[in-house]
Amino acid sequence: MKVGFVLSQPFGRSIGTDVRINGLIDGLSQLGVEVHVITPFGEKISVHSKNVFVHGLSPSSTKISNLKYRLSKGCISNPFLFKKVFCRESLLHRNVRSLGEAVYEVARKLGLDILQGEQQIASLACISMRENLNVPVVADFHGIWAEELVASGLISYGDKCYQTICGIEREIACSADVATVVSAEMKSYVESSFGASASNVVVIPNATFPRVDSARFVESPSKVIHSGTLHPWENSELFVEAMPYVLKRYPSAKFYFTRKGTKLKKIMKLAESLHVSPEFVWFEHGSDFLEFLKSCDIGVISSTTHLARKMAYPAKLYDYLSVGLPVVANDIGAWTNIIKKYEVGVVTANDPKAFAEGILVLLENPTFLYECAERGVALVKRELNYYKTAETLYRLYMRLLNTD
Repeated sequence: MKVGFVLSQPFGRSIGTDVRINGLIDGLSQLGVEVHVITPFGEKISVHSKNVFVHGLSPSSTKISNLKYRLSKGCISNPFLFKKVFCRESLLHRNVRSLGEAVYEVARKLGLDILQGEQQIASLACISMRENLNVPVVADFHGIWAEELVASGLISYGDKCYQTICGIEREIACSADVATVVSAEMKSYVESSFGASASNVVVIPNATFPRVDSARFVESPSKVIHSGTLHPWENSELFVEAMPYVLKRYPSAKFYFTRKGTKLKKIMKLAESLHVSPEFVWFEHGSDFLEFLKSCDIGVISSTTHLARKMAYPAKLYDYLSVGLPVVANDIGAWTNIIKKYEVGVVTANDPKAFAEGILVLLENPTFLYECAERGVALVKRELNYYKTAETLYRLYMRLLNTD
């Protein structure tokens, strides 16, 4: 079986996106699927799996795609420009059409059985070329675009732009042969808000790979990390505001943030005002990041309660479990229920004192910390891994191809 993965953004720009795509590709490769990654951006992608091949578009298409991506990122920092430029439906469809034509020139030579668009832009491009290529199209939703934009403060529910984006996502969900989503909550949303058929919306959950054989026992734990990009829908302030309470009782605690994201300066300023000194780190290579993560003792996820955050399960949750870190998170339902159900950490109320207490429960009880971490490692080995997820996706492909 030959499957083409078409990308909507360059690798290295979103940790969560990279983890999901790499995980699905690696898992499918282990099942003998020949995976062809089609990227409009011309970046060099390191491939460590067998049966995986990377294809760039023509140099002119690559140059245009990179320019469009940079312009869209610039618009995201300016709500006025975003609404005037990025939310113009005619412009979006014109860009999608040009991407689809460039993808077609590559895909038609590969003899693909399935074409999968990663995120919305690539999904629309694949749909636009479906009849020409005569293959089923899978649209992989990593998140709901309209809801993420509301959570980011760029648009509001009453905006024309919101309706435009919803219309585009509805078109994708109803036009693709199958829409894959990351959670049951997202499946329910796509069915109810976009009118997609329940049988054509399939949950392909985020996951990870086991990265340690077992958790390690630490007599005097201290390193607490908030990994992942600092997006607006991350309630990163909650972690910072909890730090003084933690330090008052546990002065040896050390705190870490990722040095990347639109909220970075805001979080730095807040930390300074509270007289706490978290360290901000960034690693260009995923392997270096994972090695640092293994050296930490607790992973935290402080999240807003926005619908976008409930539907898109965070990659950092799986990263923490994969290296044997117990998790502390404020309770938003959805994915925080995993932490409670499997007892892999502590779920707290949504205030700084309670969040601090959740961290302290683990710091002050090394045996409990170890037990939570060990249950997390076992959970990844047993269920939350991309080998299992890829099997589900593979069965979906077989269904689309009408193969037993």
